[in-house]
Amino acid sequence: MTLILGTYYNNNNGILIASESRAVRKYDIMPFSRKITQINEIILSLSGVVSLIEEITEGIEEQIGKKSETSTIREIIHQVYSEKREFYTSGDNPTIEKKKFQCSGLIGFFNDKPELFHVSDSGVLSSLQDDKLMAVGQKQEYAEGIIRDLYWDGINQEQAIKLAVYTLNEVSKKNGGVDNRVQIATIEEGKIKILNLEEEKEFDFEKFNPVIEKMESERTASLQRVAFHTLMFGEEKTRKDLETLLKNVKTPFND
Repeated sequence: MTLILGTYYNNNNGILIASESRAVRKYDIMPFSRKITQINEIILSLSGVVSLIEEITEGIEEQIGKKSETSTIREIIHQVYSEKREFYTSGDNPTIEKKKFQCSGLIGFFNDKPELFHVSDSGVLSSLQDDKLMAVGQKQEYAEGIIRDLYWDGINQEQAIKLAVYTLNEVSKKNGGVDNRVQIATIEEGKIKILNLEEEKEFDFEKFNPVIEKMESERTASLQRVAFHTLMFGEEKTRKDLETLLKNVKTPFND
């Protein structure tokens, strides 16, 4: 399952949706799959069964193209989900068990102000305006824990991008099913941008490498400062524990 992140920024005047890029189709690992899709005025990113994601995305795109003045995005998404769920899980020989109909994610669009929603496996949209953020998919609890620890009201776009890149990079270190090749989209003032999608419709994954490299460098420097301060000024037991640890672990102090 894909790991997807979403946050508000600029005091709810902007939203960001970020995703990693790996996918698994049955038993085949796909090193790259486009996970963020723009459909007219909405940004959509889904996690779950790849074939369902493709069909639901196509269905939403088709229905958005036919959208009447009275129909809402919420209604369209729920309708597409209901039709697909009925088709695959009902009848004498259902193709998919209801509990395995997995296709949840995040959706954003502009309605006076940017709005961010979680879309459930049944196609129900829940606003994230109060929660401010969410992680969906692979290792979502771990990812959301990182974001919540570092998120604050008033975070700006640049900081939100760094937070998303940092979180996906950290989760990729813990889980081989998540990679650190990030796709990011933002919505603010009615403008939708997929930040690292080039004109050739290919993603530039190196765009965020400087962010990752700077974070890793700052982390190493921070650990060095903490370790130095502990060794110089810490309590005796703490110093001895750290000295023992440093003797047995490869660190910047004993390379």
